[in-house]
Amino acid sequence: MEKKNKKATIIIISIMIVIILALAITFAYFSTQLNGMEGIVKVGGIRLST
Repeated sequence: MEKKNKKATIIIISIMIVIILALAITFAYFSTQLNGMEGIVKVGGIRLST
């Protein structure tokens, strides 16, 4: 019985990690902005220019 609980816990934690990673990647994707042809990439509060 204890093996089943341990396996279920591992599965639940794995699913939660995948969901958190998916949300983080989605947030990063949608918060990235390319500003015209100036070569400026703005992600959140960080601004990179070339």
